[in-house]
Amino acid sequence: MAGILLPGIAHVQYIEDTIESVWSRVMLATLSLVAAGLGVTPVPDSMRQLQVDGVVYRPLDTSAGLTAPLNLAYRRGESSPAATRFIGLARRAAP
Repeated sequence: MAGILLPGIAHVQYIEDTIESVWSRVMLATLSLVAAGLGVTPVPDSMRQLQVDGVVYRPLDTSAGLTAPLNLAYRRGESSPAATRFIGLARRAAP
């Protein structure tokens, strides 16, 4: 799970644990739908560890140039030094 920068929040670990829990539940629900024959879904390679009856994991061909959109959300006028450095790095890395 990627961390979230929350300047000024003392309970960052609790927030990260909560987000991780929600994400895990969504992924398990999605895999249940796949197992029920209701579709397919891309998943991170780490999800291959989950053995779900009726689900087969297949690697994607990395030479196909597949990409997925990724967005960064932050406050307008963000002033935290750590957050502004991260935002700058993300902007430089973006296509």
